[in-house]
Amino acid sequence: MSAYADLTLTSTDALELLVKAPTPAAAEKLTRTQITAVLTRHRRRNREAKAATVQAALREPQLGLPGQVTTAYAATATAHAA
Repeated sequence: MSAYADLTLTSTDALELLVKAPTPAAAEKLTRTQITAVLTRHRRRNREAKAATVQAALREPQLGLPGQVTTAYAATATAHAA
């Protein structure tokens, strides 16, 4: 969640990124281009710097949970954000 600190967690761009990559493993694979595209669609300024910040935060080590718990959280987050 720290990856979205600059975006505010309830902003539509943060929610779009969460739907696009609801698990830590999926989020880690987001490219800077994908993140920048989301920021562009939501008319964010300073997109390149924000994309780099978000990508770096998503690639930091995360606390691990059992696979079934991660899958359940991902499904819940996706359902709420959609």
